Amino acid sequence: MKKCYLCKKVLPLADFHEDKSRPDGKSSRCKKCNTIHCRKYTQSREKHRVYELMYYYGMTEAEYNKLILQQKGVCAICKTNKEGRLAVDHNHKTKEIRGLLCRLCNSAIGLFKDSPVLLRNAADYLETGE
Repeated sequence: MKKCYLCKKVLPLADFHEDKSRPDGKSSRCKKCNTIHCRKYTQSREKHRVYELMYYYGMTEAEYNKLILQQKGVCAICKTNKEGRLAVDHNHKTKEIRGLLCRLCNSAIGLFKDSPVLLRNAADYLETGE
């Protein structure tokens, strides 16, 4: 038996999802409360995205949409958009926004530590095979 932290009901362990990060291996919310929580989260995801644009990048949704239009809805590097949502790419030192990238391109330049030298070295390596 376990007590749900939301509804405060004491329920059988079968009424809780598995959660290996918890000491007892079960979620702190019962399955019913978790379903309600997830529905609310899904409905507020768009509001949260707008909040994160301002919080992390200091940009409004209108500014993000303007960049989407300027880039014709595609990644600034690979010129595709397979996922629908593009990530905001910014200079980590100056915080200046550079453009919008797909997840793969955004991850790739991050793995190259945003270094033009490393990226050029990688391009040379690919072109020459050395």
